[in-house]
Amino acid sequence: MKLKKKQSASYLKAKAKHDAWLYKMGVHPDQIKQNLPYNAKGKRLGITTMPDYKLHQGERTAQTSDVVKGDTSKKNGNTYTGNFIVGVATMHKSNLVPVNKNQDAKDYATMRRS
Repeated sequence: MKLKKKQSASYLKAKAKHDAWLYKMGVHPDQIKQNLPYNAKGKRLGITTMPDYKLHQGERTAQTSDVVKGDTSKKNGNTYTGNFIVGVATMHKSNLVPVNKNQDAKDYATMRRS
């Protein structure tokens, strides 16, 4: 069996200050337990209640729709069509590097950097 450590005075003071703040905000565990709705069998229903939407049934609200407007067609993919990239070189630790036509491929063959 593990013994509990005696709580210090500073800890108890900080805990009391925090509990007072929780009460002020209305979210202390004791307050939450008191205000929770329970059903007839004594089971907890939840922290918030569901709003009654029948109260607003005759009121005008913003128009809504299930239609999605806009262009949802597939975009064209980017494909390389030029000759700027000559090939792919493998550098140190299997690092793949594109080789363009202005670079010398020998630098990559000897693993030199400019």
